Amino acid sequence: MPVYPSPQSWFSDNVGEPLNNISFGNEIDLTDSSWTLLDPSSLVKSVSFLSGFNTITFNDLLVGSQDYNWTSSGNILAPRWYKKVLIDGTQITTDDITSALFYIEVDNSIRDFNHNVINGICEDPTATVLNTLRGTGATYNMTTPGGTNAPMGVWTVNSSATTTSGTNNRVFTQSQYGGRHAGSASFTLLDASGFRVQNGGRNASAALSSTVDAHFVIGTGTRGIITIAEDNQVRFKAYHKAVKMDLGAIL
Repeated sequence: MPVYPSPQSWFSDNVGEPLNNISFGNEIDLTDSSWTLLDPSSLVKSVSFLSGFNTITFNDLLVGSQDYNWTSSGNILAPRWYKKVLIDGTQITTDDITSALFYIEVDNSIRDFNHNVINGICEDPTATVLNTLRGTGATYNMTTPGGTNAPMGVWTVNSSATTTSGTNNRVFTQSQYGGRHAGSASFTLLDASGFRVQNGGRNASAALSSTVDAHFVIGTGTRGIITIAEDNQVRFKAYHKAVKMDLGAIL
C-alpha cells in the first residue's frame, strides 16, 4: 500500500509557514553584503548596525536642497541602499502585482537634523529623478527641535501621507505595487504594544515600465532645504516582506 505523508508534513513541505503568522524575518542590516549603496553626493560617512538599528553618520552638507528630500522633490540625490526583490529566489518584476510590506521603528531621541527615511519598493533605485525611480513604501520624517514622536506614514513616488500621535514610534505599511503601475499604499501607526493609534493611505500616480526588475530600497535625506553638520546621525530599525499571488491561475 502507498504511504501518504501526513497533512502537517505536506503543508510544511509544499506551502511553508502558516499564512496567519508570517514572519518578517531579521531586521534589515545595511552593513551586510546584500545591499548596494548609491550616494551621489557622498553624504554617508559610515553605517553601523547594533541591536536591530541602523545608524547612519553623515558628512557635512553645506548647501541645502530639495534634491535630498525623498517626498518633496523632482530630483533625488540623497543616499539609498538597494537590492532586487526576490521571492523564494524568483525575481519580481514591474509586471507582477505584489503586496510589499514594510515596517519602520524610529529612535525618536536622535534629532541631529531635519531628516526623512523611506523603506520601500521601486523600479529603478539608481535613478536621480523620483519619477524615474518610481517607488512606494513606508516613511517617517524628523524635526529638531520637535515633538515626542516623528510623523510616519507612506511614501508614493515623490509625495507622502503622514501623521503622528503621542504614542507612536512604529509604522506598518502595505504597498499594492506592480501590474505596470506604482499602485497605492496604506499605513497603520503602532504603539509599543502593536495597537493602532492612527492610519491612512495614498495613491501613487506613476506608470511603471514593462518587465523591469523590482528593487527594495532604503533611503535617507533631509526634510526640506537644510544643511547637515559633520557627524550628524539618523537611527532606525526596518523590515520588509513581499508576497505575490498567482493571478494567472484565475484571470
